[in-house]
Amino acid sequence: MKHLHHVFLSVFIISIFISAYHLQQGEQLAGRISPDILRFRILAESDSLEDQNCKLKVRDLFLNTVSQSVGTNCTKPELAEYLSSHSAELVRQTEEYMASLGHPATVKLQVSPCHFPEKTYGSCTFPAGTYDTCLITLGEGKGKNWWCVMYPPLCFTDATCAVIPDSSMDILQASLDPADFQALLREPGRVHLKLKISEIGTQLFSSFFVREK
Repeated sequence: MKHLHHVFLSVFIISIFISAYHLQQGEQLAGRISPDILRFRILAESDSLEDQNCKLKVRDLFLNTVSQSVGTNCTKPELAEYLSSHSAELVRQTEEYMASLGHPATVKLQVSPCHFPEKTYGSCTFPAGTYDTCLITLGEGKGKNWWCVMYPPLCFTDATCAVIPDSSMDILQASLDPADFQALLREPGRVHLKLKISEIGTQLFSSFFVREK
């Protein structure tokens, strides 16, 4: 029994080291690509169905407004500059829109660094890390958020099923080191398998540890 404990403990420790290694690699990749990426995050006022639906409507309005204003050929610095210089106007429009929905609330808009978890958009998986972000907070911002990649334009209603336009992929590929671009391409099952190994190792070790006591 003690021998089995050592085996499962070894598996558990190895899985932890593997997870830590992949996390470190992801953070390093995020650090390299973040100067060329602009993320988008919108925080709902609360988790009520009304506030969550309002969040999605504001999301659509905001992204459409920005897209129509800056066009499809702007650079990341140009987009960030537009958001900063037009923040007051964008906030006013958003607040008026929310009021028209019968849901008046204050709106905050800021462009600043923000930490994101690992997220997949179409065929690309962006690692967890800190990215320049357009952050919109509705009311107290205590509800679940919605996020995407604003530059290159990878904002989709259903990000997990979206097909990234060739134009966006071309921008992304041209902006990044070839090796980093390849690293973003999703490897189906890799993340799930990594987490499953850790989960199994934890469960096995815990079950034997409890049994021994």
